[in-house]
Amino acid sequence: MYNVEGPQKRYILIFCTSWYVGFGGNIYYYIAGEEYTEVFRIRRTWGDPDFYAMAINGYTDDEYGKYVDEVLPTLSKSDLRLLRNTIFALYGVHFKSEDLSKHFDKKVWYTDEGKTSAEVTLPAHRQKLVEMIQELEKKLRE
Repeated sequence: MYNVEGPQKRYILIFCTSWYVGFGGNIYYYIAGEEYTEVFRIRRTWGDPDFYAMAINGYTDDEYGKYVDEVLPTLSKSDLRLLRNTIFALYGVHFKSEDLSKHFDKKVWYTDEGKTSAEVTLPAHRQKLVEMIQELEKKLRE
């Protein structure tokens, strides 16, 4: 709370702050005032890799991108497949593969909208992550 004196008035500004941990361990921090609200996301970069958080965040050219660069090469072929498909699951893609279908049906955030991956246009940060995963999967097949 701050006291502010203007040319003709004296008034009090009140700021509220709060935070919560969302899906994937991302921390969201809010600052709200009378005139505006700011939301900051602090990305999860600790503990075991969380595929939902990685799918949401995609690949960015910052500290989080460095984290992704470190984590991807440590993943198994099956984990890479799961991460790649988690990105498409965010968009309601239907999975023909029984193991993927069962896996995503258990997730509260997943809704099967009957789409194919070809029908989904990914934003650049998620498309970049898909391409990186596909490259690693290709190397593992060789």
